[in-house]
Amino acid sequence: MSKAPKTPPPPVKPLTKELAAALSITPRRIAQLRQAGMPTDSIVAAEGWRKKKSASGEISADQLRAARFHLLEEQRRRCRIENDVRDGELVTIGSVMSDTLAVCQATKAAFLGLTNHLPPILEGLTAPQICRVLRENFNRVLGEMHRGQYFSNPEHREACRILIEEEKKLTSKIK
Repeated sequence: MSKAPKTPPPPVKPLTKELAAALSITPRRIAQLRQAGMPTDSIVAAEGWRKKKSASGEISADQLRAARFHLLEEQRRRCRIENDVRDGELVTIGSVMSDTLAVCQATKAAFLGLTNHLPPILEGLTAPQICRVLRENFNRVLGEMHRGQYFSNPEHREACRILIEEEKKLTSKIK
């Protein structure tokens, strides 16, 4: 009896889990790619198919993963900014601009109001007396602005009050 030469066994088809591990993707993604036409009879064939698809302009799993990561990072950053704004740790440009405009308009109105208020008071005064009255009125208007009375946002008014207190503490230490 002569033995027939043994033929090598056919290559064993890799399991989905093995293929997924070799390609660094999930078994679910293997199933999706199989439906898209990826060969699953060998790891080499699957890698070749994916490279060919990447070269043809289709997005790879790695590119998709990187895009998702970037999107999640952007969402996390936006969430952090929204939380900081809500907690009062960050002020929006719009609120700063609106408060600045309100302060400018209120200051302008206060100084223009002096044109109606001062003439009867200044009538008949000497130059030094006029300077004193003007200085007092200008200081009053500037003091109101400095104390934050023109801020429309109460939080900004409070922040201004705190800054003034800190400034007073610092100046009292210097003196």
